[in-house]
Amino acid sequence: TQLLKLGKEPALLFDYLHKEFFDEAKRPKVAKTIDVVYQKRSLPYAETVLKPLGLRTKLLKGLSREEMIDTIHRSKCYLDLGNNPGRDRIPREAVVCGAVALVGKFGTADRFADVPILPELRLNRWDVRGIRETVMEVVNNHTAYAERQSYFQEEIRSQEAEFEKQINNVITALAGAKI
Repeated sequence: TQLLKLGKEPALLFDYLHKEFFDEAKRPKVAKTIDVVYQKRSLPYAETVLKPLGLRTKLLKGLSREEMIDTIHRSKCYLDLGNNPGRDRIPREAVVCGAVALVGKFGTADRFADVPILPELRLNRWDVRGIRETVMEVVNNHTAYAERQSYFQEEIRSQEAEFEKQINNVITALAGAKI
């Protein structure tokens, strides 16, 4: 709003992932000891879907950045059945760390720009059977799905440079404005 008051167009800014996620993604592959991770906003749907499958699951809650990275890096699948409010960070972190992201089609999760994943991994939250089938498919074929999302890892990695361009645009706009 301040830029608009000054007669300047607002600049777009979005976050990019913390450098530690990119560093972690470059480390040697580790054993995938967790089948599915999910976050609190996916409750109660994720537990309803996952419980009968007998998978090794973990709720991403109360973790430090280092613990989050380690947990996601050891996971085959990240399941997000919550409402995505915008360009969401955790699905992108999951993809960069080698977990295959599955998201419900709520909020902006259906937009590639916000959650860059394979179209068939965007799920209808009310289709419990379909979600279970997709989760099991990904868990049982993790390597194949992870290879298919390597393009998305590169897309996400490029966002740091894009963020720097956006910051420069804001600084340029502010430098030209009389405050």
